[in-house]
Amino acid sequence: MATNKRVGSSAKQAGGGSRARRPDTPSRSLPEKGNRGLRTAEDPRHKRSDDRPAAGRLFPAAKVGSALDQVDELLCQALETEQGGVQVYRTALRCAQDAALREEWAGYLEQTERHVRLLNEVFRARELDPETETLGRQIVRHKGQALVAAMEMALRNGTPEAAQLVAAECVVDAETKDHANWELLGQVVGKLQGEAASVLKAAYDEVEDEEDEHLYHSMGWARELWIQSLGLPAVLPPPEERRHVKDAVGAAEAKESRLELVGERG
Repeated sequence: MATNKRVGSSAKQAGGGSRARRPDTPSRSLPEKGNRGLRTAEDPRHKRSDDRPAAGRLFPAAKVGSALDQVDELLCQALETEQGGVQVYRTALRCAQDAALREEWAGYLEQTERHVRLLNEVFRARELDPETETLGRQIVRHKGQALVAAMEMALRNGTPEAAQLVAAECVVDAETKDHANWELLGQVVGKLQGEAASVLKAAYDEVEDEEDEHLYHSMGWARELWIQSLGLPAVLPPPEERRHVKDAVGAAEAKESRLELVGERG
């Protein structure tokens, strides 16, 4: 829309004559918003011959219809969470002081790397580019990088024990998002059809219990490491690991049992 406006006749009369018009300025394209995230309005400067987005640009998650676009947004966030999780665990292992914790995180790192491969298979079955960028995915990446940066800061400036505690908290943060992603993917399996549905279901069936274990065991480690840092009796490894907890009910029962375990050790 042009920025200049014609002055009304009453204004001319009041000023005793006409007033100069400001020069026209070219219109600018504004970002378009939709249920598929934020993208740049059509602009020939951003077109590429291979129809792929320029680096750093945002574009719709899929071209399969608006009813399923949010599924692809979830898949993009899930893949980014797993990829970020690999970096989180690699950094957390540098912070780990407890031998049992180091062993557990090493196992979770291997499983997370496997989850990345499984999700890439889902992308292929759905004919979705694994490099698809969305605003939500960029935010997930930013948060994952922040967790890694927090652990790096603790390694540089804190004690080994403090760095281990920070790492435990960062793992809980990462696994909370990861667990939520897979829980939602389990809900949408029934909405998909064909090969994509079968590939996603197989991935979900393999990953579900592992994600439960990652979250609830990590929460137990973070709690007990904090208790230890306060000079109070801690249960290490945490009862969640001793009981092989893989659901919220088991996690609650394990947390209650720690008082008994502390009494036994006292």
